[in-house]
Amino acid sequence: MKGYLDLVIHDGNRPLVDALEASVVSLLAGRPLHVHVEGLRGTGKTTIIRAMKDVLPRIRRIQGCSYNCDPEHPHCPIHRHLSPDAIEALGTEEVPVPFLEISHAAKIGTVVGSIDLVRIADPSRPEAALLPGVLPRAHRGVVFVDEINRLADTSPELTDVLLDVMGTKPGRLQVEETGLPAFEIPITCAIWAASNPDEEPGALEDIRRQLSDRFDFTVSMARPQDQATVKRILLDDELRWPLAAPSWAHHIGPSTGTGAGITAGAGAGARLSLGVGNGVDRGAGGDTGGTHARACDASALGALRATMAGRAAALPSVALPDDLASLLAEVYVSFGMESLRAVEAIALGARARAALDSRPRASLDDIRTVLSFALRHRVDASTIINIAKYLDEYESRCGRRREPDPPRDDVTESAAQPASDDARHRDRDLGAGGSGEPLPRPDSLWDRLMRGMGFARPDVPRGGPACDDGRSGAAPSRTSASTSASGSAGAGAADCGSGQGAGYGTGGAGISDPTDVPLSAPPVRARSLAQLAGGEVVFTEEDLRPR
Repeated sequence: MKGYLDLVIHDGNRPLVDALEASVVSLLAGRPLHVHVEGLRGTGKTTIIRAMKDVLPRIRRIQGCSYNCDPEHPHCPIHRHLSPDAIEALGTEEVPVPFLEISHAAKIGTVVGSIDLVRIADPSRPEAALLPGVLPRAHRGVVFVDEINRLADTSPELTDVLLDVMGTKPGRLQVEETGLPAFEIPITCAIWAASNPDEEPGALEDIRRQLSDRFDFTVSMARPQDQATVKRILLDDELRWPLAAPSWAHHIGPSTGTGAGITAGAGAGARLSLGVGNGVDRGAGGDTGGTHARACDASALGALRATMAGRAAALPSVALPDDLASLLAEVYVSFGMESLRAVEAIALGARARAALDSRPRASLDDIRTVLSFALRHRVDASTIINIAKYLDEYESRCGRRREPDPPRDDVTESAAQPASDDARHRDRDLGAGGSGEPLPRPDSLWDRLMRGMGFARPDVPRGGPACDDGRSGAAPSRTSASTSASGSAGAGAADCGSGQGAGYGTGGAGISDPTDVPLSAPPVRARSLAQLAGGEVVFTEEDLRPR
C-alpha cells in the first residue's frame, strides 16, 4: 500500500491533501474537521486517505485504556471518576493516533460496542462487560468510512450514530446493550469518508442531507490531466515494487530495478507545505531489501509527525481577525445560508491553514482556500461564485485589490512597494527586481473554486494567452466597486477583451473563467421586502407595463 511519501500530488488531488492536512492539525488540537471526498472511481481517493495515516503522531493515554483516555482528562466509564493519584498509579503509555475503518456492511455492535463474550464466558471470573466498538476506540483519532453513500442508504441506524458523533465538537456516543447499564461518552474523532456520487445510490446530499451537512469539508477529486503526471505515477509504482515485495519474494531471483535514483514522493508539494525538505532517494541500486530507503523514509515521516504536532499545538493561539469574523457573519446572513456549520467550518479551516503555515492569524486568502470545501455540499455553484465575487469586492474596499498591469510604454523604473510586510498575501502582484515586469499570475480564487468542484485547468501560461498586439495577456483586473458603479471599466479590463479567461473541464463538461467580467456594485443598497412601498413590488407581468 502506498505511503504518504509515495503520493504523486497533482491539481486533481491537491485539494484533498490540503483538506486532510488541515483536518489532522485541527484533530490534534481537539477540534476535528470532518472531510468527505467525492470523485470518479480509481482516482486514488482511498489511497490518499489511508496514506495520511503516516503523518499521524503518537498520543499519550492511560495504560491499557481501550477508549484512549487522556490522563489529564479521562472520559471513559472506567477511568472518568479516578483521582489524579490513582491515574498516576495506573501509569501511561504512548500509542499511535488511532486510524480505524467502518465498511458499508458494518453492524451496529462492531461500530458502537457489544457484550464481551470472552469475559462473560471466563470460567474463573465471569462478568458482563462491554467490548468497545470502532467509534469508542477511535477517540482522539480518525475513522474512515468508504462508500459512505451506500452506508447512508442501507444502514440508517449507523447513520444516526454518525450524526450524534459528528453533530458537536466533541461528539457524543450513547452505548446501550442488553444486560448492561446504558452510558454516554464524549467522542473526539475526525470522520473521513469517500464516495462515488455517479454510482448507485447517488450523491450523499441526495440520500441523507443531514449527514452531508455534518461534514465540514466536501472535496471533489479529479483525475490527472497531463501525461507527465500519469508517467510519474507509473514510474513511482515501478520503483516501489522491489521495496514493497514480501520477504519471501527476495529469494525468487535478483531484483530488476532500473538502477537510477528517483526522489521518493513525487508529492513533495504536499510535504513542502509542512516544512519538510526533499524526498528520499529510492534508487534500486541500494541494498536488496531497501533498508536504507526505509530508514530514510522513517526519518522523514518522524519529522512530518513532529511538524504536525507542533502546528497543532499552535492552532489554539491562531486568531481569526475581527474584521474577517464580521465578513463571515455578513456572508452567512446576506446569502441566506441554512447551516451555521458552513461558516464555522470556514473559520476553523482558515485557522488550520494559518497554523500549517506558522502564521499567528488567519487571512482572507485562507478563507478563499477553504471556501469551496465548506460550501460545495451546502449551496449551489452560482452562490459560491457570488460569494467569491463578494470577497473580491471586500478586498477591493480594503485597498488590497490587485492593480491593473500598466501599459508597457508607461512602465516606471521601479515597481511599487507593498503597503505592509505581509509578503505572502500583498506583494504577489508587484513587479519583480525593479524591472516593472509583472510576476506570473498566481492561482486566482476562481482557479481554487474550480479545483474544489472537480474542474481541472488546462496547462496554460499563468500570464494567460497573448493579446493581438503581442503583449502578455495577464488576466484583466477586477475593477473596484466605485469605479464599476460609475460605468468606467478598469484599465486591465480592455487589454485583451472579454472572454479571455482560461477554460476548465472535467471529462466532456467545461466552464469558462468569468473573472475577466468587471464587477459592478448596485446603485443603491438592497432593501428587504418589508421596506418596499406597495408600488415598488412587481407581482405580475402586467405590473411591468408602462401606464
